Amino acid sequence: MGRGWYLINLDKRQYRSMFKLEDLFVSGSWEDDKLFWPVPSVHIGKPSPAKDAGTDIRTSLNSSIFSRLPLELYDNIFESLDYYFDCVCLGLVCRLLWNVAHRHVRKRYIENAPGSWAGDRIICAEDYCKRNDPLPPGLLTEEEEKEWNTPLPTTGCGCENMHKPNTLSQSLADFAVCRFTDQNTPMEVRRKTDYRATRDAIQRQLCRYDRRLLDAVLDKSGTPVYEEVEMEAPRILRNLSRKEYVREDALDQFMEDEEELMDEYGYGVCFAHVILMRVCWSPRGGPALRDPTDKTHGGPWAGDRFDYMSAKDFRTVEKGDDGQMVEWRDISAEVVWDIKSLWGAALIDW
Repeated sequence: MGRGWYLINLDKRQYRSMFKLEDLFVSGSWEDDKLFWPVPSVHIGKPSPAKDAGTDIRTSLNSSIFSRLPLELYDNIFESLDYYFDCVCLGLVCRLLWNVAHRHVRKRYIENAPGSWAGDRIICAEDYCKRNDPLPPGLLTEEEEKEWNTPLPTTGCGCENMHKPNTLSQSLADFAVCRFTDQNTPMEVRRKTDYRATRDAIQRQLCRYDRRLLDAVLDKSGTPVYEEVEMEAPRILRNLSRKEYVREDALDQFMEDEEELMDEYGYGVCFAHVILMRVCWSPRGGPALRDPTDKTHGGPWAGDRFDYMSAKDFRTVEKGDDGQMVEWRDISAEVVWDIKSLWGAALIDW
């Protein structure tokens, strides 16, 4: 049985339960790949033209009390509504109100949008580690070091207070589970939010006319609420901490050259695999990470920061924060060799 691992974002204080790491190496991490994409844009529709009778939002307030309110109070009313769908329903009353509601509904969707881990410190920690096991040098900030040496909370703890009072974190994984937030992948977030308005409409028993209005402004099929930022392929994975990069076309070439190896798993290789296999930290090693490269459990990138960008926009030399020119180092060949060695060994060991 494999050991438990946790992918931890120290800056956003979030974590992802990875369970058996060896399964992820050979079964794919495509959903985790989206963690490092830019935050998606949010699209909330405007009212359709009044002449479009099929999706027209009522053009007047008739005798509604809202027609007699000063315009500046509309924003205050929408701000006071706790739930996003209350803003939607009030906005659908008429065209005037939707013009106000539009930005408030958009704000609520932005607050719930899938976050991005790009540029944050990332480490994958094993739950078998002990408190006195060494951490990567300089991993924790001064404030985090203080928190690390402070007893875990006795109320509101992420582990539901499974530890005894006045207990220190027993490992970095334990520290994250108790103090950080369990983070869904962007795809999981989208599955929950893309169609939540439809679910709420059914639950509140909106009439067919109002359902058409809802579809007009929150169009799931024509223009999804969450739209991913376009990133032209091939892409580049950048290690911002070490000024190293990996080319996506090198991974594509590896999959083409190692067709037989790929057939064993049925999945491809993405940047999430590269990050995962280089941010793992376990001083103990062990059979679950029997790795001929002897790198995986050593975490050469543990605690580093990453992002993706289109290769056409990438420059191998750029000006650093100190004004000096900095050259990025291409480690694609090294990464491909590590993946080939690790996955080849997996056929025997895992």
